[in-house]
Amino acid sequence: MNSPEIWLHTLARAGGLLLTELCAILAVGFCLAPTVFAQDLSPSAWRVECVGDGKTLECAALQQLFLKETKQLVAQLSVRLPIVPKPSAPPVSAPAKAPATVDQKAPVMTIQLPLGVSLSDPVEIKVDDGELGRYRIDTCTGTGCFVSLTLNDKILSQLRAGTLFKMSLQDPTKRPIQIQIPLLGFDLAYDKLKQ
Repeated sequence: MNSPEIWLHTLARAGGLLLTELCAILAVGFCLAPTVFAQDLSPSAWRVECVGDGKTLECAALQQLFLKETKQLVAQLSVRLPIVPKPSAPPVSAPAKAPATVDQKAPVMTIQLPLGVSLSDPVEIKVDDGELGRYRIDTCTGTGCFVSLTLNDKILSQLRAGTLFKMSLQDPTKRPIQIQIPLLGFDLAYDKLKQ
């Protein structure tokens, strides 16, 4: 190949689904070829991870997708419950109200995508064949680009009953990227998160 592209061909089965090509563009980051599935031979289940500072503990339900050969993170889905502060002395002044469109009690999913995706096109998200919506990328940092969505009861029901979380996006040259991540164990991890 006469460009800095390296094509990685993986022909394994993940939960009965065929993996397709992945490509990494070296100097700029990388883009993904037509469809990417979460694991090669046996998809791992969602898990719960917690971090704390000795006073508080923050937990999230996680699922990650790595390139097998390089261990490079392709996508990470993280579901967090809102942190509810413990009651203390009454506030001196009334707290500012959040905008009416944001449900501060609903869980939030943060999706981390690689650098090198189109920022002008929204990410289309589906569970199996049911569309959840189209979401703009919120921000990008040195570790990737991030999309956040509030998980209302309808979306949570779809995630609990579904088998694949599907994302459709584009690279900067408008080539489509499809990422599919198993929802194996999502309901169990989410229930554990709520405890």
